[in-house]
Amino acid sequence: MMIKRIALVLIALVTLFSFSTSVQAQAPTEESCNYEFRKLNDILFYDPCDDVCGATQSSVTTLTGADNREKVFNYLRAKGLTPEQAAGVAGNIQNESGFSPTRQEMSQTFPAGGWGLVQWTFGRRSDPSPEKGVVAYLNSKIPDVMSKYYSNEFGGGVTEATGFVPSGIPVEDNDKLLLNELDFLYKESSTGRTVSTKTVKYTEGLTAGENEWEALKKQTTVANASNLWVYNFEIPGNIDATAAERVNSGKAILDRYGSSAQTAGADECSDISGTVREKVIQIAEREYAAWSNGRKTSNGGDFTEYTYGINGEWCAWFVSWVYKEAGYPVNDNAQPYYSFVSGLMELGQKNEKFEWHLNDGTYTPRPGDIAIHGSADRQFHTNLVISAESPSVITTIGGNEGDANLTPADRNIKKSESSSYWAGQAYGYVSPKG
Repeated sequence: MMIKRIALVLIALVTLFSFSTSVQAQAPTEESCNYEFRKLNDILFYDPCDDVCGATQSSVTTLTGADNREKVFNYLRAKGLTPEQAAGVAGNIQNESGFSPTRQEMSQTFPAGGWGLVQWTFGRRSDPSPEKGVVAYLNSKIPDVMSKYYSNEFGGGVTEATGFVPSGIPVEDNDKLLLNELDFLYKESSTGRTVSTKTVKYTEGLTAGENEWEALKKQTTVANASNLWVYNFEIPGNIDATAAERVNSGKAILDRYGSSAQTAGADECSDISGTVREKVIQIAEREYAAWSNGRKTSNGGDFTEYTYGINGEWCAWFVSWVYKEAGYPVNDNAQPYYSFVSGLMELGQKNEKFEWHLNDGTYTPRPGDIAIHGSADRQFHTNLVISAESPSVITTIGGNEGDANLTPADRNIKKSESSSYWAGQAYGYVSPKG
């Protein structure tokens, strides 16, 4: 009997090991890559599509956008950067070259000095190895284009009226230069550069020696992303004098594009899809999962991602940020947010992009609704409806939630399942019409 039991145990272990090995060897399926499939099966923290998306992010093959500025921003977003991070880098590129891929440093005689989008200089421009020098890299990728346009003739400034395309260069060739220079930039930053000890002094949360691109992806504000890039990647001669100007350029780019610009080559890897309401739910769930996984930085500084660096109560900021990320900003002007709960309530009452539903028991909230908590005279909190069982039981995700005695920096993103409390506190709901 003992031998029989041991044999059964061994068979079970072999079977389990074989099953585990076969599962690990399988490529991601269409079902496993689908957000709704993972959500319905409680697969919230493991994404088998990560490798697929990583491959796409490292091989953008087309550029999208109305001009070079937007094409640069979209490319950076496709490489996995947030709007704030992409704007921080793009602001630096604006100050370096004005988004011209053939810009020559005017104080130097061609081919000396800086050249291209980020004004590569010295060995980063002229090293004969395609792994180290941008000119050699471009000659290995687009020799026909380089033979026509790598000269001082095309090194002058560009204007917004022409889409920042150098005079005399067709858009098709401009885009080839732009794409390959951006590829070289990405290769440089993600594989060959590390954070310097000087950069650590100007950007929070960094460690000297860590990978530059990964450090960039930690930044939550335009200012921090811009400072990392100028002090670590660009390192111009007038660095301190122009750092603030570069930050302002980045902020203007963020105001212009936010997260609504199309990211080249990344659509097939994005989990965020569907209607406005569906996107809102997916983004809110994603942020909640990230915070639950310890993404919150020391002293809660991570919430400033939603507030554009402003330190204060942030529940309305969070709701506004989610809608902006979903491509349906609460404001269509340069500031796509409301910082006060009352502003969100008034948004619904205007009955333009949104509509208002008083919580009088006759309206059952829908997923994606903005819940306004309080009364007609005082609105004290807002969060997002994830689901509703009835007018009196809802599930919500909200920012700035936690004990009232805590500071905003110590509060969190929380999910309240089947909550009669939040349903009871709701004065009404703001619903998107889109």
